[in-house]
Amino acid sequence: MSLATIEKGASVELWLKPVERIVAADIETIVAEKIPESRTLDFKQQLPTDGKTFATDVSALGNTIGGLILYGAEEARSEESKLGYIDELVGIGDASLDALKLKFDSWLGSHLDPALHSTDYRELDVGGKRLLLVRVYRSPNAPHMVRDGFRFYHRVSGSNQPMDTAQLRANFLEGSWVEEARSFHAMRCQKARRSGLASTSQCLKDNGDVMAHFVPIGPGRTAVDVGERELWQTLKPPLYSSWDFRFNFDGFLVYADSEGERLAHHQLFLDGSVELYLSGMVSEEGGQRRFYRKDFLDGLTESATSVLSLYKDFSVYPPIVLMVSLFGMKGTIVPGDRHGRRDLSRTATEDLFRFDPCEIASVANVNPKEIVRPIARRVRRAYGLSG
Repeated sequence: MSLATIEKGASVELWLKPVERIVAADIETIVAEKIPESRTLDFKQQLPTDGKTFATDVSALGNTIGGLILYGAEEARSEESKLGYIDELVGIGDASLDALKLKFDSWLGSHLDPALHSTDYRELDVGGKRLLLVRVYRSPNAPHMVRDGFRFYHRVSGSNQPMDTAQLRANFLEGSWVEEARSFHAMRCQKARRSGLASTSQCLKDNGDVMAHFVPIGPGRTAVDVGERELWQTLKPPLYSSWDFRFNFDGFLVYADSEGERLAHHQLFLDGSVELYLSGMVSEEGGQRRFYRKDFLDGLTESATSVLSLYKDFSVYPPIVLMVSLFGMKGTIVPGDRHGRRDLSRTATEDLFRFDPCEIASVANVNPKEIVRPIARRVRRAYGLSG
């Protein structure tokens, strides 16, 4: 039986829908049609009372292709398939959602290795019954091991099963998705250095130029229709107030140029990836090459805000990897602030700042500043600053 529900005339599989878009009618359809548990759906009557059980349920989905756990549903078993389906909605009582989130996230950190953070939570009233939905995304850090017993689980049909050696090997190989994101970022940076930026012959300059890529990986990657919406409004380049846009071979480009020189752009690719380019984060002043860290971080945060908004509109699902590189940084310093405090940083010794991949586990209820925070911390350390 299909798991499809109808949203604005489009067929959308329930387990793929962002948790904030699931409505009471979706759950009522599952109940009325006796849709069974599956590789991506798990029904629970009661909230978990121990960390091992919860970590096992969540990691099994995260190690497979993601899915949805629904708490507050009493099950019955099909005699034919032996799979559970919802017999009655009973609710979860009056437990605080904030308290549950804190407890659950703590369990996922203490009972799994590595910790799993690819989850969203939502409470939903259906027919007067308060349910808890836990949306688990396919984890880019899979496989996750349950520390209690040192076991790896995955989702098979409607149950959690331990992985055997062959399944573990396959799961580790799927980790190459992150490596594919690294390779895509490296390829685009190399192309920009050698043959020019998107739709230009202008090459990357060693002047604090920024190249960043938001790359959906695994099942979250999906084709986008670049002619479907007014993308120029969502993807305006950060830090600039005027821009233009055009369709190109790769998809859709929104750019800020001045006198034939590219200042910034967002390039949306047909597979949902987005490229950010920012120029000139370094300037020559008083014989010193100064890196304007705040402009860099503000631009990256503004870009993340735009891209996450785009992904919500297009239903592009996590996990998403953010890759960032800064070029031409050797010999730069971070200047003092506007209040006249002196320059306290050391001189950068590396020409290329290539930051570790940042995992974006949700496109909803996420603060873009939190996404950028690890990058800000690495920048400070590169200049010998604390924090």
